[in-house]
Amino acid sequence: MISADIKLAAAGVMLAAVSTVSYMASMSWLAVRQESVAFDWLPERLNGLKILHISDLHGNDPKKMNLDIWSTIEVLDFDLAVITGDLVVGEMEEINPHLPSIQRLAKRVPVFYVEGNHEIMFFEEISAVLKGVGVNVLANERQVWKIGQFGAVSILGFRDYGYQMLNRLRDTTKLLNSASGNFHLILSHQPQIFRHMKRYKLGLLLSGHTHGGQVRVPVFPTLFAPGQGVLPKYGDGWYSEGYNKMYISKGIGVTVFPVRLFNRPEIAVIECLKEKGQK
Repeated sequence: MISADIKLAAAGVMLAAVSTVSYMASMSWLAVRQESVAFDWLPERLNGLKILHISDLHGNDPKKMNLDIWSTIEVLDFDLAVITGDLVVGEMEEINPHLPSIQRLAKRVPVFYVEGNHEIMFFEEISAVLKGVGVNVLANERQVWKIGQFGAVSILGFRDYGYQMLNRLRDTTKLLNSASGNFHLILSHQPQIFRHMKRYKLGLLLSGHTHGGQVRVPVFPTLFAPGQGVLPKYGDGWYSEGYNKMYISKGIGVTVFPVRLFNRPEIAVIECLKEKGQK
């Protein structure tokens, strides 16, 4: 007979082993999510548009971790790329190892960036650096770009939600009011802006910030998100409300605790589709 103590010890060892394997995988095993999203009111010419979504790199130096997103990105197929904030944790220098790769990406396709909460204090500096390597920085504004065969694509980019709240969402409301009625790609680091979009007809919002909880429990949803607290309304993945849809990336890096558990870092390629039978 195996004693209860031995069974308990064995279970503890197994749990520790599973947690260790999950930790190692979650820190170094990049998930490439191939997603699609359909709208019945998507302009026909935008059917098939593919968007590379990068978020929350957090100064993840490829020399320090067995995770290099850029070599993976080089073999993916997409028409434009967006970075929804938090390239760094707290120092401008953290972006330096990635600048050559970002520049190569910007030579390949149009790249658009909006700031994250970790970049508010030096937004002007990081904007200048990114513009210097060919990235389009959006700060409470709309830009229209011609993207290959798809023609004009309208892109709205917001400053971080914390900054918006300090300004009582004045710029947010103004831009949403002026844009409603046409299809747009919308970029905002924090997903809470989605609730302010519900009375507008706008399009697809891409966000990050939550890290999908960073530390997860299998089969459970996001347990905590900064700015939303425990069991957040907007955790990760897809959300839909009215005319609008949102994808929240789990991101790549970490903050506060240097751990991702049961939560692989991710990038996504999202294809916009016209729903069949719709005009």
